[in-house]
Amino acid sequence: MTVASPQVQRRTSVVVVGGGLVGLSLGLFLQQHRVPFVLIERNNDPVPLPRARGFALRTMEFFRQLGLQEEVEKAAASAWKMGSFGGVRFGQSMLQSEAIKFPEGMSKHMGAGEPSPCKMCACPQPEVEAILKRNLLHRGADADFRFGHEVAALEQNNAEVVSVRIRDTATGIEELILGDYLVAADGGRSLIRHELGLSLEELDPGHPFLNVFFECDLAALLTEKRTFSQCEIEQKERGIKGIFASMNNTDKWVLHLHRDFDPKLDPASLSDEDLVKVIRSAIGPEPIPAIKILNRSEWHSAVRVARAYRKGRAFLAGDAAHNMPPWGGFNGNSGIADAHNIAWRLAAALHADAKEETDAILDGYEQERRPLARLAGTQAALRKDLEGRFGIRTESNKQQVDQQIDGGAILMRYQYGNDTSGKASSVKTLEGQVGTRFPHAWIDMGDGIKRSTLDLFGKESVILAGPEAKEMLRGGAVRTLKASKDFHFLDHPSTQWTTLTGTTQVGTILVRPDGFVKERTS
Repeated sequence: MTVASPQVQRRTSVVVVGGGLVGLSLGLFLQQHRVPFVLIERNNDPVPLPRARGFALRTMEFFRQLGLQEEVEKAAASAWKMGSFGGVRFGQSMLQSEAIKFPEGMSKHMGAGEPSPCKMCACPQPEVEAILKRNLLHRGADADFRFGHEVAALEQNNAEVVSVRIRDTATGIEELILGDYLVAADGGRSLIRHELGLSLEELDPGHPFLNVFFECDLAALLTEKRTFSQCEIEQKERGIKGIFASMNNTDKWVLHLHRDFDPKLDPASLSDEDLVKVIRSAIGPEPIPAIKILNRSEWHSAVRVARAYRKGRAFLAGDAAHNMPPWGGFNGNSGIADAHNIAWRLAAALHADAKEETDAILDGYEQERRPLARLAGTQAALRKDLEGRFGIRTESNKQQVDQQIDGGAILMRYQYGNDTSGKASSVKTLEGQVGTRFPHAWIDMGDGIKRSTLDLFGKESVILAGPEAKEMLRGGAVRTLKASKDFHFLDHPSTQWTTLTGTTQVGTILVRPDGFVKERTS
C-alpha cells in the first residue's frame, strides 16, 4: 500500500493502531514510560459488545501499576447487580438449567492461587475499556488521540520510520503520521497484519459462533442462587445450542450461539426479530420480559497465532497477534501482557545507542510472547467442553482434561527464555528465578506505607539486594534497593529475603522494568 503525502503531517515515537482493550492499555503503559505516541481507533466510543469479563491476577497487577486497580474493582463490584460472578449451569434452557458442581482445587486450576497484592476481578470489558480510555485522555501528556479515524495506507520505506496515512471517517480528511515504531492492536481481522504480510498458524480449527448482546430483565425469574457465569443450553429439536454469559446477573446478557450445530439453522442468517425468538426459547418456557438486541457479531473459536510478531519497525499485539476462544480467559489477559511487554521494550529501544542493541531488545518481544500465545491457545482449545473447562473429568473429555495445565502457569508463573526450543515454560513457585515475575511480599520503605515488592517496578530496571550484599550486579539499573536498609519486609523480616527469592543474604537480583528477573547472584 503506497502512502501519498497529505499536507498535514505529525511525527511521533510510536503509532498505536487500535483503541480497544489492548491498544488502550498500551497507551497507558507508554505514558508511564514517557514515550510519545499517536493512537488511532476507528470507533469514537467502546464497542458495546462484551467479550472479556475475567481479569487475571497478573492483569490486575498491571492495572495496579497504572493506579487503576481500585477503579476497576469498584466498577466490577457495581456491575453485578444481583448475586455474584461465578457458577456454571447446564440444561435445555437457562431457567431449566442445573448447577454444575466444581471439583476441589478449582481456584488453582483457574490460576487464582498465586501470592499477589491483587485478586482476580470480573468486570465486563466495556466497563474496563471506559476506565482505560478516561484515564488515558486525562493523563494525555505526549499523546495524541485519533478516535474516529482509520488507517488508509501503511509503508516502511526505510529503516528509520513508519509512514501511516489516516483518514477521518466522518470528513474523509487525511493526515500523514510518521512514527519510529508501530504497534498493531487492531483485532483478530487486523488490517495492519494483512498489510505487513504476516500470516497465521492455525493450531485448532474451532467452530463458528454468533455473539448476541441483549437486554432482558430476568431479575424476577432468577434468584441469587441461580445466577451464573456461564450457562450452556441445548435444544436438539429446535437446532439450538449456545452459551449464556452473564454481564450483570439481571438484565444484560450475552448468548454465544453455535452456527454449525444444526445444518438447517445458522443463527447468523436470522433477522433480529427471528433471533429474539431463538433467545426467548433459550431462556425458557416461562413468560419472558421484552428482549432488546443491543449488538451482534460473528466470531470463530479457531486458535491462530501469527507466525511472526514483527516486521521491520511494526509489531503485532493482542488479537492481531493471536486468536483463541474465551475458554480459560487467556486471550484478553494475554493481550494486555503483550502490551506491557512491548511498551518497556519500545522505551528502551528509543534510548538505545546501537542498532544491534535495539534489535536485541525488540526481538525479545516475539521470543517471549509468541510461545505463550501458542500455549494459551492450545490450552483454550482443550477447554471447549463445558465440564472440561472447569476441570471436571468425564468419559468424553478425559483426554482433553488430562492435557490441561492450570491457568496460573499460563497467566502468572510462566518463565521467559528457559526453553531453547522456543516452547513456553513455567515454574511451580515464583522464587525470583531468571525469566519469572519477581515474587510478591508486603514491605515498608520507612514511610509507613504498606507496599508490595511489585510496586518497586514499572519505569526502570531495579537491583534488589540481600541485607548483607556487598558486590552489586551491573546492568543499567537506575536504582539499587537493599533489604533491611531501603525496604523492610512486614512478615518475617529476618528470613523473608531468602525465603522469597531462594538466594542468600548476600544475593542480588536485577529486575527489568516489567518486573521480570533478568539476572541474579547467590
